[in-house]
Amino acid sequence: MRARRKANSLAAKMAGEEEVRVIESSFVMPASDTPRKALRLSPLELMLANRGLTPVVRFYRPRTTDDAFFDVIRLKTALGKALVAFYPMADRLRADADGRLEIDCNNKGVLFVVAHSRLTNYDFSDSRHHQG
Repeated sequence: MRARRKANSLAAKMAGEEEVRVIESSFVMPASDTPRKALRLSPLELMLANRGLTPVVRFYRPRTTDDAFFDVIRLKTALGKALVAFYPMADRLRADADGRLEIDCNNKGVLFVVAHSRLTNYDFSDSRHHQG
């Protein structure tokens, strides 16, 4: 019953305003050159790849009122540096000549989206986890 009330409350809250307002959407590339090659996927990776894309969303709460907490330029710079070591994350899946999926290491980058919403993490959580 509480979950249904929570869902109705969330729907009412979202009805009066835009759910999420995208401020910026861009691709972040590795900060320096990375190998350009094809990487074959293992059987486990193939199994996971065939299950579809699993998008990842991170939510952060600032520890201070300092505007540097969410410095978009700093975040993009750090992501670009991390992608040098983890370069396959900045690449694309493709089918090879035999139709088998592989990673095309092409340095195209990862999608980076900055968005704003008045909704809180609690609005999306399962209320059973917040009961005392």
